[in-house]
Amino acid sequence: MEKILLKTITPVHIGNGHKITSLEYVKTEGYIKILNLDRLFSLLSEEKINLITKQIEENRINFSQLNINLDEVTKYKLSFNIRNFKFKEVVEFIKTYEKGQVGVYIPGSEIKGAIRTALLYKILNENWNYFRKLILQGHRIKNDKNLAKKLENKIFREPSQDFMKYLLISDTEIVDCENLQLEEVEIFNSKRKFSEYVECLKPNIELKFSVKINTKGLNKGENRYAKELLSWKRSCYEFSKDLIDWEIKYWEGRNPRMKDFYKRLKKENKEDEPLLRIGRFTGRLSHTILMLIYKKEKYFKTNLLPKTRRITSNYEPLGWIKLKKS
Repeated sequence: MEKILLKTITPVHIGNGHKITSLEYVKTEGYIKILNLDRLFSLLSEEKINLITKQIEENRINFSQLNINLDEVTKYKLSFNIRNFKFKEVVEFIKTYEKGQVGVYIPGSEIKGAIRTALLYKILNENWNYFRKLILQGHRIKNDKNLAKKLENKIFREPSQDFMKYLLISDTEIVDCENLQLEEVEIFNSKRKFSEYVECLKPNIELKFSVKINTKGLNKGENRYAKELLSWKRSCYEFSKDLIDWEIKYWEGRNPRMKDFYKRLKKENKEDEPLLRIGRFTGRLSHTILMLIYKKEKYFKTNLLPKTRRITSNYEPLGWIKLKKS
C-alpha cells in the first residue's frame, strides 16, 4: 500500500447532486454563512415561525427581524471573492456527517476514474493502429462517443476482466468545511452569459489517501494490459502533459493570463508526482480520449471539439490536483 498526498492546485468541485438555495444562507463581509434551518426553527417562537414561513413563500427572509444569533444556527461559512454578488443557488460539495460534525473529502472513485482515463489514453496511444484496425475495419469515425466506448470496452473488457478492479483507492481523509470557498463559475467563449455559484476546495489543500494494487490478480493474465497499472503514475503524467499542451494552444491569443498559468502548471507535472484533473466543470477533454482521436485521425471534424471552457470569475480553471508521496 502506498500513501499519497493529494494537493489541490486550483479550486476543485466534487458534487453531491444538491444545491443550497438562497434562503439557506446569509451574506456577511467576505463570507456567506450556511444555515441549519431545522435548528433555526427550533429556536423560534410560533409567531416568528409564522413570520418566516410567510417570507419563505415570498422567496426572502429578513433575519434581522428574528432577533437571533445566527452563529448558533450556522453549519459552516464560505469565504468568497466575487464581484457583483447576487443571491442565488449554490452547487454543493460532497460532504460527510459524523457525530453531528460536517466535513468534506474526495471520494476514491473520483480519483480512480481520472486514473482510468489516463491509463486508457496511454494504452491507446501506444497501440492505436492495432485498435483502429480492430474497431474501424477500414471505415471513418462517425461518432467520437461511440468509438471511445468501443475502444474502452476492448481494453477493459467485461467487468470480470476489467483490470481496474485490482486498483484499490481509498477516499481521502475528511477535513473541515473551512477548507471550502465559494466560486462563481462562468462559461468562457460563449455568447450565452451564464454563471453558477459553486462550493470548491480551496487551492493548496492537502489530503491523504492510499493506493493499493492487487499484484496477485495482475499475474493471472486475464488482460494483456493489466500490468499497465504498475506504472499508473506515468500514465497520469503523460495524459496531463498532453492536456496541458492542448490548453496552452487553446488559450493562445485568447487570454495571456490563462496561457501563462498553463505554462507554469506544465512544470509542476512530474513522472513520479503527476498532475490530474478531477471533478465537475473540467470539460470533456479531461474525462475522455477525444484529444487522442483528434491527434490520430487527421480528418476528424474540429467542430466536434469543445470551444468553450468553464473557469472561475477570477480566471482559474477548475479541478487540477498534484499527487505526491505522503
